[in-house]
Amino acid sequence: MFSELSMKNILFVNKEQFGYHIDTYKYIQYLGEDYLFTYICWDEGKEMIYKKNVKCVYLKKTGIKLFRYFYLIYLVNSEIQKGKYNLIFLVYFSGCSFLRILNLGKRFNLDIRTIAVTKNFYLNYIYDILLKIVIFINITCIKLFKNLNQ
Repeated sequence: MFSELSMKNILFVNKEQFGYHIDTYKYIQYLGEDYLFTYICWDEGKEMIYKKNVKCVYLKKTGIKLFRYFYLIYLVNSEIQKGKYNLIFLVYFSGCSFLRILNLGKRFNLDIRTIAVTKNFYLNYIYDILLKIVIFINITCIKLFKNLNQ
């Protein structure tokens, strides 16, 4: 076990409540107790899951959706500025590129689980274009682009 000063710090940002998005939960579980984690997410009203090396920051999901979005960006940016994180791990959400622009020089990983899957073809097309122009160097994904032959 490392001393607390030499431990690596990772910030997870996910709209899903801690413990209910299996990918991020398993990353934290597999990385183990040699890391300190901060996890920023929405409070979905589900039962809260606790791990001793994870500090959860729960955001209330109340008010106008647009204001909640700006509050999320503001809060995450504030946390990045005050924290000394070795890695900021973002689970993709619309506009997450703003965090990268505001924090050039910081180490980010963008996790993309899927491309747009709404019933509206034009909306999917716009979302997919936005997804393709994100400005992250490190990206993990299941499937990023559609097969045009299908």
